[in-house]
Amino acid sequence: MRERIVVADGATGTMLAARAGAKCCDLLAVEQSDAVEALHTAYISAGADMITTDTFCSDPLTLEVWHLQDRCEEIVRAAVAAARRAADKAPRRVLVAGSVGPTVRNISLSTDITERQLREAYARQITALLESGVDVLLIESVCDVRNAAIAAEECRRLSTDIDLVVTATLSKIKGHLASGRPTERFIDDMRPFAPAAVGFNCSYGAANVADNIALVADGCDIALAAMPSAGVPDRGGVFPESKEHFIETMKSLASRGLLNIAGGCCGTTPDHIAALAEVCRRYQPRKI
Repeated sequence: MRERIVVADGATGTMLAARAGAKCCDLLAVEQSDAVEALHTAYISAGADMITTDTFCSDPLTLEVWHLQDRCEEIVRAAVAAARRAADKAPRRVLVAGSVGPTVRNISLSTDITERQLREAYARQITALLESGVDVLLIESVCDVRNAAIAAEECRRLSTDIDLVVTATLSKIKGHLASGRPTERFIDDMRPFAPAAVGFNCSYGAANVADNIALVADGCDIALAAMPSAGVPDRGGVFPESKEHFIETMKSLASRGLLNIAGGCCGTTPDHIAALAEVCRRYQPRKI
């Protein structure tokens, strides 16, 4: 990140959703591992330096929705294996980031789960990710900062030296997470866990993420990651933001020297990442 902008991949879930149907998307790593590996390979070919495992929903609390909670470790191992195969075949070094999602509980609001139960759920997923050989742990789509802190505590309890990236989802109101917490407070909340980078993912599209990256950049001494969605999909699942608008918005951040990690989220594709990688090659990373 000190030498160049690290290009992350784009969407995993929305790219695999049609294959998954009503099933858990993460189960595809077990049942259709070749398809998951092929998606990773497509992102690598597009220029991604870091690919994300198909484990966003692989914590036991989320898997319970599909009655798969007992298969947490199996699913995680299969997902990391698919990503690792793609990365190891690449002609250059590609990092595998283990995705840790927000679960289906916000601990600050939930009345049917304890912090201990949430911690145990995160620990199972994170242990499996580490044992399977990820290079980075990515705590993503943070809404409840207490959830993120518990996940980060488990990351650091299980590994003191793994690179940790934490990205949050944003409100439409500039300067606030989806939960309403100020963005600067979120960064301070994560600081005790020594993250390699913090930032924002998904949210309301590229402009929403870009505005908030610019807002926090001056006062942040940690590397910044921007991984926006292509907007909010309509009822038909169509994402409204064009690739051209996405790229122009991300270019505005890169050209101002505000990025260390750049990627995409829901609705973005290998085509988005190919164009983004070309942009990132032209500009220097944010100084950290």
